[in-house]
Amino acid sequence: MRRRRVLRDGIVMMSTAFLACSSDVVVHLVRHAEKAAGSDVDKKDPPLSDKGKERAAALASALAAKPIAAVFATEYRRTQETVEPIATAKNLPLKIVNASDTKELVRLIREHPGKEVLVAGHSNTVPEIAKELGLSEEIALEDDAFGDWFVLRAASKSASVERRRFDPGS
Repeated sequence: MRRRRVLRDGIVMMSTAFLACSSDVVVHLVRHAEKAAGSDVDKKDPPLSDKGKERAAALASALAAKPIAAVFATEYRRTQETVEPIATAKNLPLKIVNASDTKELVRLIREHPGKEVLVAGHSNTVPEIAKELGLSEEIALEDDAFGDWFVLRAASKSASVERRRFDPGS
């Protein structure tokens, strides 16, 4: 009898732990890939450079096995072009959120409890998004840094992070 109760209590504890974890959202957070430069390029909203397109393909490859449920980008071409290959591969619509509306983005992210989402931001918005998701440590991105991939497990009031890389040819 005692053995059954211990087993039952263990199952209840594991179920409770699973339910707590299943409300977490896993956020794959990246800065856009390299943008095109030059006199004939729209300086406010440039597309990706060739290297940036290679990096976007590398991101799609790195995330190919992940069960991505939603893909978010800002209104700028460089963020959209960074995540478009994975959105296309997974047949997901690209959800556009204003770059300055971090609270709205986080609200939309939290509509996917127990799932994984991909978000492309900018060097100044990636740290803001992580903080709004509950990450206590500071994420710093240099203006010329590309290929950092932050995997955040966002619970209701806190988050943990693992920093990875996605590079062309790797």
